[in-house]
Amino acid sequence: MPTKVILKLQTLLTLRDRLVRDRGGFEATYKEQRLLLGIADNAELFEVYQNMIGHLSTQINWRKFACYIGTAPFEHTSGTSVRGKTQVSHLANKQLKKLLHLAAISAIIHNKELRAYYLRRVSGGKSKMSTINVLRIRF
Repeated sequence: MPTKVILKLQTLLTLRDRLVRDRGGFEATYKEQRLLLGIADNAELFEVYQNMIGHLSTQINWRKFACYIGTAPFEHTSGTSVRGKTQVSHLANKQLKKLLHLAAISAIIHNKELRAYYLRRVSGGKSKMSTINVLRIRF
């Protein structure tokens, strides 16, 4: 039986997925109706759509999740000066981070598009780990 924390995390991830789908639906409908109806005559309708999209975007809170799993980069700063490369927090859920890392490595090996993306970034001067970190976020 999973622990209470794992069950809560699963519930939150399910909710996040639903919010992302709902926001995508509102965005698609907004774009379609804007093309068909025109903005001038239906300003109130489009304002409601924009408010719903904005509200759902704030509820999704991707940045907090990225911090929790240790994939959000932070600048290494001291006062007003920036010193060193960006780093991820070591206070992460290491189990989730490990699973996402393994999924990213597997995707680089087996998915042609992601492998091409990885090679393009690395040949462009980005570090291998920062590129893997980008791929972790995509899963």
